[in-house]
Amino acid sequence: MNIRNFLAALVLSLLAPAGLLAQEDMPGSSDHPDFPRITGSIIAGYSPPAFDEAPYIEGSGDDLTLRYATGELTKILYLPPLDQSSVSAFLNYETAFNELGEFEPYYSCRRGTCDPDMGGDFIWHRQSRFENIFIAAHTYFFEYRQNRINQVYLAGKIKADTGTYIVSMYAAEAPKTNREFTGGQTVVVLQIVKTEEFKAELEVVAADEIRAEITQSGHVALYGLFFETNSDVLMDTSKPALDEVAGFLASSPDVGVYVVGHTDNVGDVAYNQNLSLRRANSVSQNLISEYGIDGSRITPLGAGLAAPVSTNATEEGRALNRRVELVAR
Repeated sequence: MNIRNFLAALVLSLLAPAGLLAQEDMPGSSDHPDFPRITGSIIAGYSPPAFDEAPYIEGSGDDLTLRYATGELTKILYLPPLDQSSVSAFLNYETAFNELGEFEPYYSCRRGTCDPDMGGDFIWHRQSRFENIFIAAHTYFFEYRQNRINQVYLAGKIKADTGTYIVSMYAAEAPKTNREFTGGQTVVVLQIVKTEEFKAELEVVAADEIRAEITQSGHVALYGLFFETNSDVLMDTSKPALDEVAGFLASSPDVGVYVVGHTDNVGDVAYNQNLSLRRANSVSQNLISEYGIDGSRITPLGAGLAAPVSTNATEEGRALNRRVELVAR
């Protein structure tokens, strides 16, 4: 062994626990009230409920898409008893998901069918990590494929009496050579999003205000238009804003506008570009079909994530960036 490898192994042995580190739950942690733990498990990592968004995988085979769920997010890292394999964890949570309500699977993989780097590239990506009882060595389990085997993953939607959830569970086992956990230890990461729309405290822009903004600056942001998550379907709550836009256009028959869709930066560029255009089309078609506005006066465009008006680092900022604008032609 060369000196660099020797020093790396020494540091890792100093940081890593010898076998199972904890015998009780992480202070301040708790189970989600609707999702039980595997009997005998301890909580080794915890992110308490808070409004946020979280990624999950949807699709089958090689045709996979990264999606995001928005709502009350809870994340828990469990260490089950040593006699629980990753597959038994998968089956336990698959049963729990089905027992809670109507479960619609989005994607699952077991053992060899999971991406070898799923742990580091997705589950414990820099932006996905959360508080836990371990020292820096806890990342080694996820980041290096040789430190985990028999990966499993399950994601889907649950419609239950207590609400609608987008859930995912990931589990993998530590091989005998792993320095961080006892060989054979299974690690489970449970992610639960109780879905809800973020309620931005932004007022509907009245028709006369739209006219004033268009006259003064050539464009106006409309924050009263709401869409279903990852969709171009307008929600019923959008009607007051549509009424005002239609009122402005009806009272200004010589004005033509671009209807421009904007998104936050969640997801890739191509996806957001397409989504923003579809949403602009949806608003334009609604104005034409429901309000009788001449279609030649309206041109839909999609700006995607290219023109933010606020930071994308917070949900409040992303809510401001997810908007539709009217721009004078």
